[in-house]
Amino acid sequence: MLSTIFSFLFPDYCLGCRKKGELLCKSCLAHAPHSLEDAGGLKAANARAIFAYKNPAIKKALHFLKYNRARRIADIFGLYLYEEMIEEVAEELLLHGDNPLLVVPIPLYSKRLRERGFNQSELLARSFAKYNLEKLIVEPSVLIKTRQTKNQMELKRRERLENLEGCFSIKSPETIHGHIIILIDDIITTGATMREAKKVLLQSGARKVICLAVAH
Repeated sequence: MLSTIFSFLFPDYCLGCRKKGELLCKSCLAHAPHSLEDAGGLKAANARAIFAYKNPAIKKALHFLKYNRARRIADIFGLYLYEEMIEEVAEELLLHGDNPLLVVPIPLYSKRLRERGFNQSELLARSFAKYNLEKLIVEPSVLIKTRQTKNQMELKRRERLENLEGCFSIKSPETIHGHIIILIDDIITTGATMREAKKVLLQSGARKVICLAVAH
C-alpha cells in the first residue's frame, strides 16, 4: 500500500527521456544500441551482454539499480535477459529436463554486501528466473567472494587477472555438481570477473556455465 501511495505522489520518470510513467520506457529500450558480440571483454569471457553500456539511458538505469535497489529496473532487465536466453534455455531444458538450470549471481564481498544491503546481480538473477520458476533455480549463496578486490577499470590487464585470482570459492560443491549454471552480472567490462567465476564453478563440478550480463 505504501509503495502504491509513494508511486502516486512521486510518479516515475524515464531515466532516458524523462517521459512520465516508467523508469525506463519502451522507446528508450528499443533505441538503445546492443552490445557487440565480438567485444573484447565478452569474447574473452565467452559471454554475452544485451546492451552497450555507453548508452546514457542504460548507464543511468544500471547505476539506479546498483545504488537504489530498484526492483522495477531489475524486472525490466530480467525480462530482456530471459528473452536473450530463451532459445538456449529451452534447448538445455529439453536435453537435461530432469535437472533444473541453476541461476547464480556474481557475488559481492560480505563487507560490501552489508554496506549496500543487497546485491544487484541477485536482483537480476531473481527477475530472470521468475519466468520459469520450476526449471530455473536461483542459488545466490553457492558462489562466494572471499575478499574485496580493487575496481577492475583502474587496473592494467595483468593486474586485473592478479586482482581476481582466487577471489571466488564454492559453498557446498554438491549443489552445483552436474548442473548447468547461468552466471549473471549487471555489467561486463574486461570479462575477467566472469572468467574467474566460471573457472571456479567448472572446477567444482558444474556441467556447463553460461555467462550473461545486461551491458558491456
